[in-house]
Amino acid sequence: MEVNRPAEGTQKFKATTELTYTPDSPNDFPVAMHMLSPYGVVAMITKFGYLYLYETTTANLIYRSKISEDTIFSTCKSTSQNAVIAVNRRGTVLGVVIEPNNIVPFINSTCRHLANPAELSFKMA
Repeated sequence: MEVNRPAEGTQKFKATTELTYTPDSPNDFPVAMHMLSPYGVVAMITKFGYLYLYETTTANLIYRSKISEDTIFSTCKSTSQNAVIAVNRRGTVLGVVIEPNNIVPFINSTCRHLANPAELSFKMA
């Protein structure tokens, strides 16, 4: 799906990627996707409580973590904080926020699975 509107005179942009789930939850599936615009990141939260962060121009996975042991019930985006808020089945409220001062160093030091992490971090800076 088109994530953002292209500028006048430019082509539409699409990026695709295969979703790979963790071995302990092969039947997991996305329940929410939210665009965190200032960072060019799509946050995907799955039913079994995993958070995936994808960079939008390359569709590369830059972060994955289990944020809840319980099933995720609902999510929404907080536009004032550029955050994602999730509620699990027990009623626990979870907040996902990207720290602007840490995203570029994180990609440079941790995302060694990417073809060119320095180029991606430069784009995000």
